[in-house]
Amino acid sequence: MKITEIGQIDSRQIEPKQRRFKKNERSIYERMLRLVATPILIMLLTSCGSSSGGTNPGPLRGEAYNPPSSPNPIDADGNGFIELWHPAHLLSLTDSYNGFSLSLNGSYELKADIGLAEYSNWRPIGNFTHPFTGKFDGRGFSITDISSIEYDYAGLFGLTDGASLSNLKIKKVDIIANRYAGSLAGYTLSTNISNVEVDLGMGQVIIATDLQDKTRYFAAGGLVGAAISSNLERIRVIGIGSVRSHGQVDGPDNHYASGGLAGLSSMSNFINTTLDAKLDIISGGTQPGRESRAGSLFGNLFSSSMFDTQVNFAGKVLVEGVHSHNRAGGLVGSMHTVNIHGLTASIHSSIISAPIEYIGLGNCGANVGGAFGSVAGPSEISDITIHLVGDVIANNTNNPSQSIVGGLFAAGSLKSAYNVNLLIDGDLIAIGSSNQMASIGNSADYLANISVVINGDLSTQVSDLYPIDTESFFGGITLKTNKGNMDNISIVINGDITTESSVDENTFSMMLDYIYKTASVTITNSYVLVNGSVNIFAADYSAIQIGGFFSENADGRVSVDNSYVHITGGVIVNVTTDDFFDYTDPQAPGDFGFTIFSVRTLDIGYLLGVATDKSSTNITNSYFAVDNLMAIYVDNILSPEHFDGVVGQDDSTSTSSSIFTNNTYYHLDIKTNSDPLVAPSVLASHTEEYRNYVQLRCPTTTGEVCGDTEDTGDTGDTGSTRDTSNLPTYLGWDPSKWDFGTTTDLPNLRR
Repeated sequence: MKITEIGQIDSRQIEPKQRRFKKNERSIYERMLRLVATPILIMLLTSCGSSSGGTNPGPLRGEAYNPPSSPNPIDADGNGFIELWHPAHLLSLTDSYNGFSLSLNGSYELKADIGLAEYSNWRPIGNFTHPFTGKFDGRGFSITDISSIEYDYAGLFGLTDGASLSNLKIKKVDIIANRYAGSLAGYTLSTNISNVEVDLGMGQVIIATDLQDKTRYFAAGGLVGAAISSNLERIRVIGIGSVRSHGQVDGPDNHYASGGLAGLSSMSNFINTTLDAKLDIISGGTQPGRESRAGSLFGNLFSSSMFDTQVNFAGKVLVEGVHSHNRAGGLVGSMHTVNIHGLTASIHSSIISAPIEYIGLGNCGANVGGAFGSVAGPSEISDITIHLVGDVIANNTNNPSQSIVGGLFAAGSLKSAYNVNLLIDGDLIAIGSSNQMASIGNSADYLANISVVINGDLSTQVSDLYPIDTESFFGGITLKTNKGNMDNISIVINGDITTESSVDENTFSMMLDYIYKTASVTITNSYVLVNGSVNIFAADYSAIQIGGFFSENADGRVSVDNSYVHITGGVIVNVTTDDFFDYTDPQAPGDFGFTIFSVRTLDIGYLLGVATDKSSTNITNSYFAVDNLMAIYVDNILSPEHFDGVVGQDDSTSTSSSIFTNNTYYHLDIKTNSDPLVAPSVLASHTEEYRNYVQLRCPTTTGEVCGDTEDTGDTGDTGSTRDTSNLPTYLGWDPSKWDFGTTTDLPNLRR
């Protein structure tokens, strides 16, 4: 797939509009003032109303409203809410109207749909110094055609504090602001929002700031720019449009966030929320910043919760910051200390972080997840179903920086995930100088009942602009963990896996890439199935660690029970040692090329790549199988001697590292020059656990009972080199957990 530059907004398209708004702004307000003040309007309003002086209970939605005789808004029905039915009434809540004025702390209700098309630069209700603190009940009516520019807090409302906004529809918005922008409100603080629908109507919500404030957020959202300590319930965002946040000047401390609901949420709750829209959601641009984040729902979600969320999203999620941390997620760009429970999402969009080239020192990292770009704090998710149709891409080819990609989330650590189903119809791609990839994500403490299906290829790629000093880390479930229990995990990859490195590390595993020192990890009733091949390419002084289950156990404790890894294709390891680099670093043009002629390490084991001192690995009732051959090449020469058996490399100084296997088997045929099916000299010391493909199928003979608990003499434990033809396979395995299939199938875990 060729990655191209996507979606830039030309500031030249904005400037003419700014000039137009400034020119027309004064005349529009003057015309509106004259209109309200004229006797003609008074007569019209009086003729439509009742002169009896009684209370008016107000119409049902859709009925014609008979306004009171006074042109000014009053509480005609005595319910405590002042009635609004004319654009001038909304204008009187701002400081741009010189007629009657309404308090920002009052209670108001709509009595009719109100259009604001005449106001080419709507002044939002409430600002930083004078926020709206009252109640606003739309009674199911609509406010349409909100267009404004140049305000710091923009939307129908600018800034609300302790307010209540309810039963309202917003249609057709065109907003360009400096700090916070949303269709309903730019910034809500301690505000209750309920039963609100926003239809962007081919419109846009854009932050295009020229500010350079220190550690300042700039947020754009389809509903609100920022929701702080607010409660939002029964929210619906629909329509077609764009949401973007970016800088027009160099802002090294600026944080940009864009989301279909909110750019930024902190200490807020979202209940019964729906996003059903086609939006281009973009964060970052050609000017440097500190962070850029984007997601279909939120750019940045902090100390917040979501319950009962429905997402039907199409369009684009793109982060393209310069000199910044770039985080993109199918749902949330970045989240910290978040609870999400009950979510169903259909996302038809590629999720992309593609930092723009930056010449100079700095971090241009790209983190991209199918659902979440990065996760931190004690975040928990449960009862989630996601179908993503599109690619997940961290494309840092223009910068010598990190690229992290995850099927569910990319960077950080997730505290817990339960009952999660993720289907991705697309590829996972990481391009950069430090590439990391996992089917679920970087690290997690507790995972249970997780299903991930990826119908596409997974690849980590060396950047064409920075082809040296590139490392790759791959984990079939997660990359690493400090602690954790993983139960009932299902990973299915219907495609090929390819990793590349150059003059650096290339570590690969089909479960966990790295187990930390002092970590305690348990994996039960889980599997990784790859319906494709695995290709590992490492050039020039790379350190290569390949493990079927784990790449490296660094003094941790890990146990695996009733689990398996099955690769239906082959495995190719291709290492080169004699490439000459005639290479000039774009950021250091005075440097010369150089030549490297060696491989640092090449450790390959079917269970572990490396087991360090004091590590403990215990695997029971499990298997590792590769249907086709493993071929190991060093400078294009078959080198089967680099296959080391159970573990690729055991710490030579260790006296206490231990690997225990019980009723655990593997099928892995090594390609050699003499015999392409098996290399007896390589496997001779591991025949107790080795099973050929026929022996791994069960039943293999009439009357054989798979998972039989009767000991027929040999246990299948490590320690003997006897012929395996008469040894029982799957002794003691639980038939309630395993489907042993037929003579043509390998065992599968029951789900």
